[in-house]
This record gives sequence, structure tokens and C-alpha cells, in this order.
Amino acid sequence: MRFGWRKLLPATRAAILVAACVVSYANGLAGDFTYDDKAIVLDNPRIRAPGGLPTLFATPYFGGPRGQGTAYRPVLLLSYAVQWWVHRGARVGFHVVNVALHGLVTLLLLRLFSRLDVPEPVAFGAALIFAVHPVHVEAVTSLVGRGETLTAAFVVGVVLFAVRYRNREKSRWKDLALALLCFALGVLSKESAVVAPLLVLLAYWRLEPGRTLERFGRALSRGFPVYAGCAVLLAGNLLARRAVLGGAIKAPTFVIFEVENPLAHVSTSERISNSAAILFRYVGRLLVPLRLSADESAWSIPVRRGFDPVGAAAIALWVALLAAAILREREKRELAFGLLFFAAAFVSTANVFFAIGTILAERVAYLPSAGFAL
Repeated sequence: MRFGWRKLLPATRAAILVAACVVSYANGLAGDFTYDDKAIVLDNPRIRAPGGLPTLFATPYFGGPRGQGTAYRPVLLLSYAVQWWVHRGARVGFHVVNVALHGLVTLLLLRLFSRLDVPEPVAFGAALIFAVHPVHVEAVTSLVGRGETLTAAFVVGVVLFAVRYRNREKSRWKDLALALLCFALGVLSKESAVVAPLLVLLAYWRLEPGRTLERFGRALSRGFPVYAGCAVLLAGNLLARRAVLGGAIKAPTFVIFEVENPLAHVSTSERISNSAAILFRYVGRLLVPLRLSADESAWSIPVRRGFDPVGAAAIALWVALLAAAILREREKRELAFGLLFFAAAFVSTANVFFAIGTILAERVAYLPSAGFAL
């Protein structure tokens, strides 16, 4: 009897998490095509028939001739195309898959936390918070929000296979191949998947014994095949982007409109200080999700020019928090890892190292919020 209960318990937890995802987002299944859903799904001739498959890999995300835009996401487009071939433009089918992907990411996070020796009650509680958090409405309910959920599934897959590669002695190269496959599919779904190797490093560092610097060194050496493989795949992705977009990052003539992200039009120091302060806006919406918006206006967020004491204080506070998380990770393991996961998952979308297409969007908090939940 005891053995049967123990065997049933993981399945029960999984069922609870899936039910939580479905109950939280079932009211969005009848939602219509909104915003970019129309350009990417409803009015996109490239996904209408299998004959258009090659164009998905030869054109920018939003279509048009080569040399336009900043996004190259053929795997994401392929997911919409396959569904269109099956059920045409029935929007409920697209919404069902979005909710299913959210459920999958939730289960994968539970498995990842367990593999990283997070205590079972904490791992389940974090996954449950992730399942129901309202900040995910844009990512899960908007059809183009699938870019976040699909990419998150691939990114967590990279980390899971990389951890299994680390722990196994036999058949480990198969796990390495699967980790790299997930990475390749991830960066072809959305550019934010580039954080996967950083999350692998963080996971390896957590699992290593010893002092902080020693653990970091071993995490680097043991994960080198993963990092090197991801670097090669990323180089190939940048070459593909160069061929399609005209540039490795974006088309040479593409300009980010100020109404979408005014941080693209300020100095580097101003962008970094503003971004550090805006990251605390994300934290605020995760803590108290009362002012959520599916279409954030850049003009509703003040951009401070010149020396900004608020931005400087935000930078200092982030440095202090991250330093404390690293130095006291052995004492406050889950708290520290959650904070580091949050920061690492935001590396490519926080406007710190480069400007992205938006100053703030709740959808980009999808994967980072797993760290917050923990």
C-alpha cells in the first residue's frame, strides 16, 4: 500500500498542476485573434499549405522580402502552420495548444526543480505558483505569446537533458545531443532561448560540492561540451539570420520605433540605468499583479535622461542582490537559486546589453517568473 501511494503521488501532483493551468486559462479558449495574431496566424499565407513550408525558413518572422525586421522564428511559424493544415483557422485549436504548452512548461519546471535537489514541497509549490500566476496571461492567451511558451519548453528541455548528461556515465552522449537539439529548436522559435547555456551553468554550479569559485570552475569544465555545442549552433543561427534578415541581429535598415521602445534611442548608460529600474517593475507586477496590460504603451513608462539617481540605485541594488545570492547560496539555497534564475532568464530581454523591440512586456517575464516562483 505504501509503495503504491508513493508511485501515485508524482502523477497526482502532475494532474493538479495541469488542472491548475486549465482552470486558470480556460476562459481564454474562445478568445479571438488580436494584435499580431492577425499578421502571424490569421492573415499569413505562408502557413496555409505544406507547399509554403520552405518560405517559413527563408523569410523574416513577419514575412515580406529578405532584409527586413529583427526576428527569425521558423519553428514557431511551423507550429502555427501544422495546426492550420489540421483545423484551418479555428482559433480555439490554437488556444488549446497554447494552454497545453503552458501545462508542459509547468511540468518540466517541476521536474527540473526536483532534478536540482529542490525539496519536493518547495518544487511543487513553485510550479503551482507558475501555473496560475496572472502575469502569464499575455504569453498563454495571446496566440503569438506561444513564442514564450514554446521557447521556454525548449530552454527547460536543454537544462534537463544537460543535467542528465552530467549525472550519467552511460549513454550520456545521447542526452548531449538532445540538449543541443532543444537549443537549436529554441533559438529558431525565439531569440530569447540564447539564455539556455547560462541556465545550464547555473544548474551545474548548484549541483557541484565545495566552495563557490571551485564549484564555478567545475561547472564550466563539466558543462563545456554543452556550452561549446550551443556556441556552434548559435553561430549557425546567426549566419541564417544574416542570410534572411541581412544582419546577424537585425536588418541594416530596421529601426526600432520610439513608441515601442524609447530605450533604443538613448545612450548606453541611460538605457542600462532605465532598464535596471524597469526590472523592478517586473518584480512589482509579479508580487502584486494588479496593473497588467496586454499592450504596454512606452509613453506610460518615464524614460530618465542624464544621470538618474533612481536608475543608479536600481543598479546598485541588483548588484547587491546578485552578490548576496552568490555568496550565501549554500545558506539560502532555494531563495538564491530563484533570484539567479530570474536574472539569468532575463539577460536577453531586459534591454541591458542591447535594446529589444519593447520597453516592457509581461510576456517576456514568462520564463524568468519561474525563478520568482521558486
